Amino acid sequence: MYKVFFNHIPLIFCQTGDEPSSQMAILNVELSACTPENIYRIIGESPHIQALVCCGFDQKKAFQNFKNQFHFIEAAGGIVYNGQNQLLAIKRLGKWDLPKGKREKDESIEECAVREVAEECGIKPPIITGRANDTFHVYEYKNSFALKQTYWFTMKSAGDCELTPQTEEDITEVKWLSAGEMDIFYENTYASIKDLLENPTV
Repeated sequence: MYKVFFNHIPLIFCQTGDEPSSQMAILNVELSACTPENIYRIIGESPHIQALVCCGFDQKKAFQNFKNQFHFIEAAGGIVYNGQNQLLAIKRLGKWDLPKGKREKDESIEECAVREVAEECGIKPPIITGRANDTFHVYEYKNSFALKQTYWFTMKSAGDCELTPQTEEDITEVKWLSAGEMDIFYENTYASIKDLLENPTV
Protein backbone atom coordinates (compact mmCIF):
# COMPACT_ATOMS: atom_id res chain seq x y z
CA MET A 1 0.00 0.00 0.00
CA TYR A 2 1.19 3.51 -0.84
CA LYS A 3 -0.23 6.66 0.77
CA VAL A 4 0.42 9.95 -0.99
CA PHE A 5 -0.73 13.01 0.93
CA PHE A 6 -2.26 16.00 -0.80
CA ASN A 7 -2.35 18.42 2.13
CA HIS A 8 -4.24 16.39 4.77
CA ILE A 9 -5.93 13.90 2.41
CA PRO A 10 -4.19 10.65 1.38
CA LEU A 11 -4.44 9.09 -2.05
CA ILE A 12 -4.07 5.37 -1.32
CA PHE A 13 -2.80 2.86 -3.87
CA CYS A 14 -3.73 -0.66 -2.79
CA GLN A 15 -4.29 -4.18 -4.02
CA THR A 16 -7.83 -5.29 -4.73
CA GLY A 17 -9.21 -6.67 -1.46
CA ASP A 18 -6.99 -4.48 0.73
CA GLU A 19 -9.16 -1.37 0.65
CA PRO A 20 -9.21 0.87 3.77
CA SER A 21 -11.84 0.46 6.45
CA SER A 22 -15.38 1.10 5.28
CA GLN A 23 -15.77 3.36 8.31
CA MET A 24 -13.70 5.98 6.49
CA ALA A 25 -15.33 8.42 4.07
CA ILE A 26 -13.47 7.28 0.96
CA LEU A 27 -13.82 8.00 -2.74
CA ASN A 28 -12.64 5.51 -5.35
CA VAL A 29 -10.75 6.96 -8.32
CA GLU A 30 -9.47 5.36 -11.51
CA LEU A 31 -5.74 5.42 -12.24
CA SER A 32 -6.39 7.58 -15.32
CA ALA A 33 -7.89 10.23 -13.01
CA CYS A 34 -4.85 10.29 -10.69
CA THR A 35 -3.26 13.47 -12.00
CA PRO A 36 -2.25 16.11 -9.45
CA GLU A 37 -4.60 18.69 -10.93
CA ASN A 38 -7.52 16.28 -10.82
CA ILE A 39 -6.81 15.07 -7.28
CA TYR A 40 -6.69 18.65 -5.98
CA ARG A 41 -9.95 19.36 -7.83
CA ILE A 42 -11.67 16.30 -6.32
CA ILE A 43 -10.49 17.22 -2.82
CA GLY A 44 -11.75 20.78 -3.27
CA GLU A 45 -15.16 19.53 -4.39
CA SER A 46 -15.43 16.85 -1.68
CA PRO A 47 -14.73 18.52 1.69
CA HIS A 48 -15.94 15.54 3.74
CA ILE A 49 -13.78 12.92 2.02
CA GLN A 50 -11.12 11.39 4.32
CA ALA A 51 -9.22 9.46 1.65
CA LEU A 52 -9.06 8.75 -2.07
CA VAL A 53 -8.45 5.14 -3.13
CA CYS A 54 -6.98 3.77 -6.34
CA CYS A 55 -7.30 0.00 -6.13
CA GLY A 56 -6.08 -2.63 -8.60
CA PHE A 57 -4.16 -5.83 -9.11
CA ASP A 58 -0.72 -4.19 -9.43
CA GLN A 59 -0.33 -1.35 -6.94
CA LYS A 60 3.41 -0.99 -7.62
CA LYS A 61 2.85 -0.40 -11.33
CA ALA A 62 -0.03 1.97 -10.63
CA PHE A 63 2.07 3.96 -8.19
CA GLN A 64 5.02 4.09 -10.62
CA ASN A 65 2.77 5.45 -13.37
CA PHE A 66 1.52 8.07 -10.93
CA LYS A 67 5.05 8.93 -9.77
CA ASN A 68 6.23 9.54 -13.34
CA GLN A 69 4.05 12.67 -13.52
CA PHE A 70 6.14 14.53 -10.93
CA HIS A 71 9.47 16.07 -10.22
CA PHE A 72 10.68 13.46 -7.72
CA ILE A 73 12.57 14.45 -4.54
CA GLU A 74 14.14 12.17 -1.94
CA ALA A 75 14.54 13.08 1.72
CA ALA A 76 15.25 11.27 4.98
CA GLY A 77 14.63 11.86 8.65
CA GLY A 78 14.38 10.40 12.10
CA ILE A 79 11.84 9.36 14.71
CA VAL A 80 14.22 10.02 17.59
CA TYR A 81 13.76 9.04 21.24
CA ASN A 82 16.00 9.67 24.25
CA GLY A 83 16.54 7.54 27.34
CA GLN A 84 13.37 8.94 28.92
CA ASN A 85 11.33 7.80 25.88
CA GLN A 86 10.71 11.39 24.83
CA LEU A 87 10.25 12.21 21.15
CA LEU A 88 12.48 14.78 19.45
CA ALA A 89 10.24 17.32 17.69
CA ILE A 90 10.84 20.52 15.77
CA LYS A 91 8.59 23.46 15.01
CA ARG A 92 9.02 24.71 11.46
CA LEU A 93 6.91 27.47 9.90
CA GLY A 94 4.52 27.30 12.84
CA LYS A 95 3.86 23.54 12.71
CA TRP A 96 5.25 20.65 14.72
CA ASP A 97 7.28 18.25 12.62
CA LEU A 98 10.03 15.65 12.77
CA PRO A 99 13.60 16.45 11.68
CA LYS A 100 14.24 15.58 8.05
CA GLY A 101 15.79 16.99 4.89
CA LYS A 102 16.71 16.44 1.27
CA ARG A 103 19.20 13.80 0.31
CA GLU A 104 22.48 15.12 -1.06
CA LYS A 105 24.30 13.71 -4.07
CA ASP A 106 26.21 10.45 -3.35
CA GLU A 107 24.74 10.32 0.17
CA SER A 108 23.03 7.19 1.46
CA ILE A 109 19.57 7.57 2.93
CA GLU A 110 20.94 6.53 6.33
CA GLU A 111 23.67 9.19 6.16
CA CYS A 112 21.11 11.79 5.11
CA ALA A 113 18.75 10.94 7.97
CA VAL A 114 21.44 11.12 10.66
CA ARG A 115 22.94 14.33 9.22
CA GLU A 116 19.61 16.11 8.98
CA VAL A 117 18.59 15.22 12.53
CA ALA A 118 21.94 16.43 13.90
CA GLU A 119 21.91 19.64 11.86
CA GLU A 120 18.29 20.63 12.42
CA CYS A 121 18.32 19.96 16.17
CA GLY A 122 21.91 20.80 17.08
CA ILE A 123 22.62 17.40 18.65
CA LYS A 124 25.29 14.73 18.28
CA PRO A 125 24.54 12.25 15.46
CA PRO A 126 21.92 9.81 16.78
CA ILE A 127 22.10 6.03 16.43
CA ILE A 128 19.78 4.34 13.92
CA THR A 129 17.81 1.49 15.51
CA GLY A 130 15.49 0.52 12.65
CA ARG A 131 13.49 1.47 9.58
CA ALA A 132 10.04 3.03 9.65
CA ASN A 133 7.49 3.54 6.90
CA ASP A 134 8.25 5.98 4.10
CA THR A 135 5.98 8.99 3.63
CA PHE A 136 4.94 10.61 0.36
CA HIS A 137 3.47 14.05 -0.18
CA VAL A 138 2.74 16.31 -3.12
CA TYR A 139 3.26 20.06 -3.29
CA GLU A 140 3.49 22.80 -5.91
CA TYR A 141 6.97 23.14 -7.39
CA LYS A 142 8.14 25.59 -10.08
CA ASN A 143 4.76 25.95 -11.82
CA SER A 144 4.25 22.19 -11.59
CA PHE A 145 4.15 19.57 -8.84
CA ALA A 146 6.74 17.64 -6.85
CA LEU A 147 6.38 14.29 -5.14
CA LYS A 148 8.64 13.92 -2.11
CA GLN A 149 9.48 10.53 -0.67
CA THR A 150 10.87 10.68 2.84
CA TYR A 151 12.68 7.65 4.21
CA TRP A 152 12.24 7.39 7.98
CA PHE A 153 14.39 5.69 10.59
CA THR A 154 13.85 5.08 14.27
CA MET A 155 16.76 6.47 16.27
CA LYS A 156 18.15 6.80 19.78
CA SER A 157 19.89 9.85 21.21
CA ALA A 158 21.48 10.37 24.59
CA GLY A 159 19.51 13.59 24.87
CA ASP A 160 22.19 15.07 27.09
CA CYS A 161 23.04 18.21 25.12
CA GLU A 162 21.36 21.55 24.56
CA LEU A 163 18.96 21.63 21.64
CA THR A 164 19.66 24.28 19.00
CA PRO A 165 17.15 24.90 16.20
CA GLN A 166 18.57 25.37 12.70
CA THR A 167 17.00 28.77 12.11
CA GLU A 168 18.21 29.04 8.51
CA GLU A 169 15.84 26.14 7.80
CA ASP A 170 12.93 28.06 9.37
CA ILE A 171 13.04 25.98 12.56
CA THR A 172 12.09 28.06 15.57
CA GLU A 173 11.89 25.43 18.31
CA VAL A 174 13.31 22.00 19.12
CA LYS A 175 11.90 20.05 22.05
CA TRP A 176 11.83 16.62 23.67
CA LEU A 177 8.15 15.72 24.05
CA SER A 178 6.85 13.28 26.64
CA ALA A 179 3.85 11.04 25.98
CA GLY A 180 1.65 13.48 27.88
CA GLU A 181 2.60 16.31 25.50
CA MET A 182 1.82 14.50 22.26
CA ASP A 183 -1.71 15.91 22.06
CA ILE A 184 -0.16 19.34 21.52
CA PHE A 185 1.99 17.90 18.73
CA TYR A 186 -0.90 16.13 17.00
CA GLU A 187 -3.13 19.21 17.14
CA ASN A 188 -0.68 21.15 14.97
CA THR A 189 1.24 18.80 12.68
CA TYR A 190 0.95 17.38 9.18
CA ALA A 191 -1.39 14.50 8.38
CA SER A 192 1.48 12.46 6.95
CA ILE A 193 3.53 12.86 10.16
CA LYS A 194 0.57 11.94 12.37
CA ASP A 195 -0.03 8.86 10.22
CA LEU A 196 3.66 7.92 10.43
CA LEU A 197 3.76 8.10 14.23
CA GLU A 198 0.52 6.14 14.56
CA ASN A 199 1.69 3.53 12.02
CA PRO A 200 5.51 3.62 12.11
CA THR A 201 5.95 0.20 10.46
CA VAL A 202 3.83 -2.07 8.31
